[in-house]
Amino acid sequence: MESEALSIDPVHVERLLFNVRTAIAIKTRPQFFSWVQGTFQGFLPHEVLICALACPPAGALKFDWIASYPIAEDRFRELSRPDEGLLRSLVKTWEQGGHEPILLGGPAEPGAPPEAEWMLGEIERFGLRNVAADGFAGLDGKPWCFFAFFKLSALDGPHTRHVLRMWLPHLYAAWLHAACGEPDPVYSRADRIHGVLTPREVEILNWVGKGKTNGQIARLLGIGEPTIATHLERMFRKLGVSTRAEAVAKGMTLNLQQGRGPGWRYY
Repeated sequence: MESEALSIDPVHVERLLFNVRTAIAIKTRPQFFSWVQGTFQGFLPHEVLICALACPPAGALKFDWIASYPIAEDRFRELSRPDEGLLRSLVKTWEQGGHEPILLGGPAEPGAPPEAEWMLGEIERFGLRNVAADGFAGLDGKPWCFFAFFKLSALDGPHTRHVLRMWLPHLYAAWLHAACGEPDPVYSRADRIHGVLTPREVEILNWVGKGKTNGQIARLLGIGEPTIATHLERMFRKLGVSTRAEAVAKGMTLNLQQGRGPGWRYY
């Protein structure tokens, strides 16, 4: 029994260490986006992450939407409204439940909070499927941070709680650095919204954000695949990124994608 308890998969340990090292190195929002949409998915597969940090001096939470696709401004404002929005209700339920992780939308569990039925209705109304949420509280009991994962591919009570608790310190440290660190030079340019990318590059970035490959984009636009690769190389240089995920993240932050709002929302 003891030998079984001490048995550790070396591959799993390496994945853990790699993700911890990645989290520690995060300094910007695109880096955080690349991590939670990349290797972190191996631990908690999800489509949408909403992060919240307490903002001084009042300590009110500021919510941020992080996903491979943006959300309309009015939609997110409704989701995070301070009176009876779903996000505020999740935080309130977490506080009243002794700061224990919240899981909704999976197998029924005993001791569900009274608001669970209403929150599940809101989750369904917003098309978010399910949620796993947790946070840190200060000495006064008020939240310092809160993380809500939506549209998870699986919601297994004990395992999901374990993963949330295990990664919570790293999520908090990484998001704190990303949200409050030094601004990226690209973001602080006066022309950050206009003139960064050409219309064709914006069009290609839009398709990249929808998960299309170079070959698929080439067929959709009626141009050669090498041309798509050239456009992407130019885009990467202009945006100061090295991967497709980082390009999508920065494009959404700069509001560069066609016909859609920014990928980050702050309230």
